[in-house]
Formats: sequence, C-alpha cells, structure tokens
Amino acid sequence: MCFYNDGDSPQFSSGEQIRKSRKQRRCDGCFNACAIQRGELYSYQSGKFDGDFFTVIQCGACHRDRHAIHEAELARGCREHESWCHVDEIIEHLPEYGLTRSSREQGQAWLDGIREQKAVLT
Repeated sequence: MCFYNDGDSPQFSSGEQIRKSRKQRRCDGCFNACAIQRGELYSYQSGKFDGDFFTVIQCGACHRDRHAIHEAELARGCREHESWCHVDEIIEHLPEYGLTRSSREQGQAWLDGIREQKAVLT
C-alpha cells in the first residue's frame, strides 16, 4: 500500500524516548481506548514540522502495532520513509495486514525491550 509521504522531514526532533509515566496520559494512537497508567512505559517524541511544534505519545501496544505495520510495508517493497502509517491510523490499518491489536502486556514488554537495547548502546 505504501503510505503517502512527500519526503518532508521535521525541522528538528527530540528523537524517540521511552519514558515511565508519572501520571495518566492519553495515547495519540488509540486515544482513550488505552489510557497510559501511572508507572507504565510509553513512547515520547517531539519536534517541529512545517513550522508547527508537535508531540507524539504512544502506548506500548500502539508503538508495537505501528512497527508491525512498518515491517509489513517494507516487506511489500515500500521505501523506509513511506512505510510508516500515521499514528492515529494504526488501529484501522491492522486488519489490512492480518494483524490483531497488541495487548497492554505485549506493548509494555515491547517498550521495555527497546529501553533495554538503548541502555546497552549507551
């Protein structure tokens, strides 16, 4: 399918950070379907794109599912920059790839694995 992307990139970005929540948060992928609870891991990224500042917060399940869609797109021949679906479209695209929604536990384990990998690299 290859998601439309005109090749633009952010003017700057914080890069992705895996954080532990100190309060309840709303996921930008599934909105309130999966509130990020205090003490849970979540993905955080901020930056500036087309002159506007942005912040993206994702629960572990959405982060894991978005990466699964990304891998499926790469396997279909899409290029890296066009293989990422928009954060708020993750759940609607899962059936197209024969994927089911990840559980909260799977998402937390996924983010914990990423956090551990980053710790080893530093």
